Amino acid sequence: MLAAAYSWMFPAGGGGGCSAMVHEGEEESTHTGPVELPELVAEVLGRQGFFTSDAEEAWAAIAETCGRLVDAEVDDAVATRRARQREEAARRVKAYDLRARVAVSVGADPRRRTLNFREALRQVAMYDPPADLRPLDTVVDVKATLAALENFIAEIAAAESECGVLTADIPVLGDAEAAAVVRVFDHMLATFLCERHKRAHGYTAEDHRAQPLREGGHVPLYYANVRSQSVHRRKVLSMAGLRNLVRRGPQIYRDLQAELFVGRPSAYGAGKGLDLMRDVTGNTVDLDTCVLRPSCPVQLRAINARNKHLRKAEHASARAFSASDEAKEIAVAAATHLLEQFCVDFKLDGDAAKARKVATEEIELPIPIASHNADRGVHPLWHYINCGVDSFHVNVPNLFDVNGALLKAPFRCAEVYLRVHYMSEDDDDLAARLDTFYEDAVADSCFNRKWKALEEYAGMLGRLGSITDVLQRTQKEHQEVFLNIVDGDDDAALAEEKAAMWRLVEGRLGREVATGQLRAITYDDVAAWVEDPAAVL
Repeated sequence: MLAAAYSWMFPAGGGGGCSAMVHEGEEESTHTGPVELPELVAEVLGRQGFFTSDAEEAWAAIAETCGRLVDAEVDDAVATRRARQREEAARRVKAYDLRARVAVSVGADPRRRTLNFREALRQVAMYDPPADLRPLDTVVDVKATLAALENFIAEIAAAESECGVLTADIPVLGDAEAAAVVRVFDHMLATFLCERHKRAHGYTAEDHRAQPLREGGHVPLYYANVRSQSVHRRKVLSMAGLRNLVRRGPQIYRDLQAELFVGRPSAYGAGKGLDLMRDVTGNTVDLDTCVLRPSCPVQLRAINARNKHLRKAEHASARAFSASDEAKEIAVAAATHLLEQFCVDFKLDGDAAKARKVATEEIELPIPIASHNADRGVHPLWHYINCGVDSFHVNVPNLFDVNGALLKAPFRCAEVYLRVHYMSEDDDDLAARLDTFYEDAVADSCFNRKWKALEEYAGMLGRLGSITDVLQRTQKEHQEVFLNIVDGDDDAALAEEKAAMWRLVEGRLGREVATGQLRAITYDDVAAWVEDPAAVL
C-alpha cells in the first residue's frame, strides 16, 4: 500500500483502489502526515546541497526519506511501478543536470537545479496513468479487434442507400467482439483519469465525488452549452454513453425508425427511442436539420457578401438578419426541398406526410418559434432561439448523421483509440497522441457532433498513419543513415537505400490509403516509395 508521502507521485483519484498508511511518530522522520513534493525536495536537497552532481544519488536520498513513511507491505505491482518511476525521474534529472551546471557557471541562482528536479518528479507523477491500469494489449487483441471494427463499420456503410436509408437489417456485432469493444472503452475511461488529462480538462472535486458509471447503466444528462459541469466530466459522460451504444444502439435506432425518425420526444414511450437514448447516454441525436443559422458569423458574412455583390441591403447584425424576410425565404426554400425529398425516400404522401409533419403545404408563416427540446418535431419548419443560438430547423433528419451517431460512433471511437495505441512508437508518442484523441475525437456535445468529430479525427489519423507517412517520417528521423548513401539513380544506390529503409521499418504498421486497412509494411512498399517518393501507399 502506498503511503500518503507518495501522494505527489500517485495523484488523488488516480491510484485505483490503493490505500495509504503513514507511520506517524517514526523516529527517523520529522514528518507526521502527508508530505508534499516541494517540502520533501527542499528537505533532502537542503541536506545535501544544491550541487549534487549525481542524479541517482539525489533520487536515492529522496526515496530513502519517502521509504521511511511507506508501509512495509508493498505488493509487487506497486513496487515495480515505483521502480520504474524512480528510473524515469533519475533520467529526467540527468537531462537537466547539464543545463543547471551551465546556469551556475554564468552566475545564475543555483537553486534553479531544485526547480528542475522538482519539475522532473512532477512530470513523472503527472504523466502516469492510474496505478491499476493494465496495458491495452493485455486487455484486448489490438490487431484482431481493429480488423473486426473496420469490417463492421464498412458493413454498416454498405447497407446505406444514397440518401442514408438502410437497405438491409441493422448489422449487429457478435457478443465476443462487443465485449472486447466494451473493454476498450473501460480502458479509455480509466486512462482519462490520469493526472495529465484531469488537469487539461478541468477535473473538479465534484467530479471526484461522482458515482462510478457502469456499462449498460444510467448516464446523467449533460449539455455542451451549459457550464454546470467540467469539460472532464462531460467527456467522461460522452465516453460512457458511447460505451452503452455498443449494445443499445441498434435497439434505439429501431425505435426511431419505427416512428420515421420524428424529433418530438413525446412520440416515443418511456424506455424507447429518444427517452431510452437520453437515459443510457446522457444526451440524444438531433432528428432535425439546421437549414440556416443567423447566429453563425460565417453565414452572416457570406450573406452580406452576396448582397453587396447584388447591390442589395446588408444586415447590420445577426439579430437583424434573423428577423429579415431574406432569412425566412432562405429557410423556407431549403426546408421545402428537404421535406419533399424525405417524402420520396419514405414514400409518404397526403395524410401520412401531414401526420409526420413533413407536408410542405403546412409550412407556417410567420415561422413558429421554439425555445425548448420539447418543441422539436411539432412543425415542418421552426425557428429555434435559446442560449445564444439562433437557427432555423426542418423536421427531417440527416440520416447519415443518425446512422453515424447511433450505429457507427461507438465503434469508430474504439477503433481510433486502438489505432492511436497501435501507431505510437513509445510512451511519449502515445501520451501526445492521447492528448489529441481526448481533445479532438471525444466531443462533449450532441451525438451528431460526436460522430463528425470522430470522423474528422479518423481522417486525420488516416493521413498521418499512412504507409507513405511512416516512410517519410522514418527517413526524416534517420537522416544520418541516408546521408551516407551515395546520391544517385543507379541501381546500386537505390538498392542500398531500399535495404536501409527496410531495416528501419520492418515489422512496423501503416494504413494503406487505397483500402483504409492497417497492415504491416512490406519490402515492396519500401521499393515503390524509394523509386517514387511521391507515391501514395
